[in-house]
Amino acid sequence: MYTVITCPNCKHVRIVKDRPKMISCHRCMKRFPYRKIEPQYQTETKEIAKKARAIIIGKQQSSPTGFNTATELSSEQLTEEELNEQYPGEINLSTHTQTKSKQDHIFHAIEELEHPTESDIITFLSNTRLSEKSIEEQLNKTKQQGLIIRTNSGAYRIVS
Repeated sequence: MYTVITCPNCKHVRIVKDRPKMISCHRCMKRFPYRKIEPQYQTETKEIAKKARAIIIGKQQSSPTGFNTATELSSEQLTEEELNEQYPGEINLSTHTQTKSKQDHIFHAIEELEHPTESDIITFLSNTRLSEKSIEEQLNKTKQQGLIIRTNSGAYRIVS
């Protein structure tokens, strides 16, 4: 089960898998018990969760006061096709990449890729404004801050 959630503190939107006891926001670094965060959308597939997250981010950016995603994105299980029909033209993730910080880009890449190595992350972020050197520097900085770790296999993971 994939759940799209919004940080109650800074409104950062992300996807969590299953039901962790605690959730850490990657933007404001606050920790919250999962049971206290209202799920915005739940689905069995990661792809549909990504699209729902993109819609939620788009709606947040277009509305000065935000919106109640729980009512706008019905909690019923939508297929990818139904999601595209209900929200046509609102699924393009690339429109949201220009306002992200370097660290947000790194977190996004790690969340989206399975077992991402440094080269995978650089390739994934190649269409952003970040240079290869900038991505490498941000990976090292974020790792030194203890926000991500590099496994023995070379893959990066976000520390929860």
